[in-house]
Amino acid sequence: MHYVSHYESPLGAMTMASDGEHLTGLWFDGQKYDRSTINDEAALEPDLPVFTRTAQWLDAYFEGSDPGFTPPISVEGSDFKKMVSSIMLSIPFGATSTYARIAAEVARRTGRTHMSAQAVGGAVGRNPIVLI
Repeated sequence: MHYVSHYESPLGAMTMASDGEHLTGLWFDGQKYDRSTINDEAALEPDLPVFTRTAQWLDAYFEGSDPGFTPPISVEGSDFKKMVSSIMLSIPFGATSTYARIAAEVARRTGRTHMSAQAVGGAVGRNPIVLI
């Protein structure tokens, strides 16, 4: 079962999705892959603890502060998508990376000599959890 809640950010309305314990989606309403991990039967449940923690994270983020924590996250999808998400979550708050650097880390973790930055870009572009 999936649950949803809404958050009003300074950049527009956002939807949060959860499996009940973990954040499984966070989108700006109307973005290209909006609600990609939930179906139409998701229940509105704004008081889940994961939504409260995510809203606290977003509040700090939009105030320009390091939230100091990451809400519990569960990424659904292929092992590749999960690995890319894991690498993205390891990027420190306020730091940046490139698709090429992430691809190099995927290659290192999988024992390959090379990984396509384009493949990483595709996974990042379909990331169901924006900002975090």
